[in-house]
Amino acid sequence: MSELPSSLLELVERSSVPVLVDFYAHWCGPCKVLAPALNEIAKMLKGQIMVVKVDVDQKSRLAAYFNVQAVPTLLLLYKGEALWRHSGVLPAKQLADIIRSEIKKLSSV
Repeated sequence: MSELPSSLLELVERSSVPVLVDFYAHWCGPCKVLAPALNEIAKMLKGQIMVVKVDVDQKSRLAAYFNVQAVPTLLLLYKGEALWRHSGVLPAKQLADIIRSEIKKLSSV
């Protein structure tokens, strides 16, 4: 997983693959539960997506820009456009299935 680059928006716009952004907080229990699933997803879908973590306490303006009101919030972005968003914890397999489905939609466009 990647740490937040100097500009998430720049990364999302120039990335050749969708970017899964994990908006989290260190104090958040569900965020800690989700972390292993995100690590698994990053390995499972290596080369197909990029996973980036954003600490909402350190990047509150960025969280506000994306209208993040709960943590964890997952946001799948591609070329500056939101493909999918979810607040809360999901199992790795379900998350991988959703992401694969979104990637498949992109390839059929």
